Amino acid sequence: MKIIYLGLICLIIASCTSQEASKEGAEKLSLGFEPTDERILFELDSFTPNVGIMNQYKSGYFYNLNPQKNTIYRYKLGEKSIDQQIIFEREGPNSMSIFGFHVHTPDSIFLFPRSGGEIAIVNAKGQWIREIKYEVPSYHTNAFVLSSYMESRPYFIEESGILLVKTHIDGDHSQLSKEELSERMITYAIPFNQDAKVVRGHNYPKDYWKGGKKLFEPSFAVSKNGRVVYSLFGSHDLYYADQLGEKLKTKTAKSTFLPEKIPLLPEDGSPLEKQKYFQASPHYRTVTYDPYRSVFLRFVYPEPNLERIEQDEIRELQRFPQTFSIQIFNENLDLLGEELFEKNSFIPAEFFITEEGLYISESHVRNENQKEDELSFRLFKIVERD
Repeated sequence: MKIIYLGLICLIIASCTSQEASKEGAEKLSLGFEPTDERILFELDSFTPNVGIMNQYKSGYFYNLNPQKNTIYRYKLGEKSIDQQIIFEREGPNSMSIFGFHVHTPDSIFLFPRSGGEIAIVNAKGQWIREIKYEVPSYHTNAFVLSSYMESRPYFIEESGILLVKTHIDGDHSQLSKEELSERMITYAIPFNQDAKVVRGHNYPKDYWKGGKKLFEPSFAVSKNGRVVYSLFGSHDLYYADQLGEKLKTKTAKSTFLPEKIPLLPEDGSPLEKQKYFQASPHYRTVTYDPYRSVFLRFVYPEPNLERIEQDEIRELQRFPQTFSIQIFNENLDLLGEELFEKNSFIPAEFFITEEGLYISESHVRNENQKEDELSFRLFKIVERD
C-alpha cells in the first residue's frame, strides 16, 4: 500500500471502476483506508463519558463538550491531559445552557442552545464577545449542530457574513406530505448582521419520497471551494450545489454494502419495528469533507446481524453500530473507493480529521480495549490499492 497525497488524486480518478455488490467489488476501486498503529488518547474526569455528543478538531486542538457540566474541554493534540476547561454559566448575564458549539477560530467559538434563535460568540477563555439573535423560520427548528448524529458542521461564508446551518422540520412528521417535504429546508443561513433576515439554504429534494416515506434526516458538508453536498438517510444519491439559491443537482453514488432498494419507513408498524428501521435498517449517515486531501467522505451503515430483535439491542446500534463503511469521493463527487471497517471496534460518529488523516473513536461498547476514563482515537490513512 502507498499513502496517497493530494497530487495523485487526479491520476486516480480515471482508473475508478464501477461498484459491485460485494467487498470484492469495492476492492476494484482505487482508494481505501489503512489502519495505522498511531493512536491519540485523551484522559477524562469522572463526570465525562467516553462517548461524546459534540467534538471538533481545530488548529492543533481537540474540543469536547460535557453538557452535564456545561463545559468545553480543550486538549492539545499529542497530550493526554486537559489543556483548558471553558466553563459557562447556565443562568444570568452572558450565560447559556450549551447544546452544541463550533470553533470558527481558536479565539472565536460559536455556542448554540437547545432551542431559541441565538448564537453566542466567545473567545478562547470563554469570555462573551457578542450575541447573534435570529428569527427561526416557520416550520423549522433552530440550528442543529451536534456531531454525534448525521454530523453537519456549521459553515461560515466569509464574503457574505452568514453562517450556514442544518435545521430540522418542526411539527408532526407523520402528517407531512411529499409536497410539503419538498418545501421544507435542510439548511438556512444566519446573518451576522443583526438587521438582516435568515437566508434560505436548500430544500429537500422533490423525489426523496418518491415510492414511499423514508426517514429524512440529512447531513451536509462544504468543500473549500464552497460546494455544498448533502446526504440523506435513505438515498443512494448525493445532492449538491455550488452556491445558495442554486437548484440541487444529483449524483448517484450507491454503496457496495447497501441493497439497491433502501427500506421504507414502516408507517403502520409497531414501535419496535419503527425503532429497528431507524437504527438497524441499511442506510447512509454523515457526509464530511477532508480539506487536507480535498475529498468528501460518506459513512454507510449496512444492515447488522441481530441475534435477537429486542429493544435494548436495537437501541445500542444508534451509537454503536456493528460495522460501517466509508465512501471516498473527489470534489466532483466521483467515487474513488469504499472501505468496510472491522466489526464492533469503532464509533463512526466520533471522528475528526487532521493533516495526518482520519481519526476514529475506539470507545465502542463491545471493544475489549476501550476504557471508561479515556477517549481513544485510531488513525486511518487513505491509501492506493494495489
